Amino acid sequence: SRFRLNHKKYIKSLKIADRAILTEVFRGREYDKKDLDLKSYIKTQKSMEFIANHEDVLKRIKEISQERKKGKIYVVVMGAGYSYKITKLLAKELRITN
Repeated sequence: SRFRLNHKKYIKSLKIADRAILTEVFRGREYDKKDLDLKSYIKTQKSMEFIANHEDVLKRIKEISQERKKGKIYVVVMGAGYSYKITKLLAKELRITN
């Protein structure tokens, strides 16, 4: 319900980023269990993409990093529910490669 009520504000705030990767919306204890088609909210945004699988998010971050070749990239992981899994995967990957 938070996303459904505030989707315009979320999309507007994500436009600040060079790239934004979105995953499934965490529903928690929501009463409204209707499927949210997050892809339809971002389909016109070239800097945003939807990736459901956390391992695939990590792969995409690596691809973006390799595309940049020079300089640093900054990754912000935020959300409720299972977003911590992406953070753990990313931290593990950084320990291995650095």
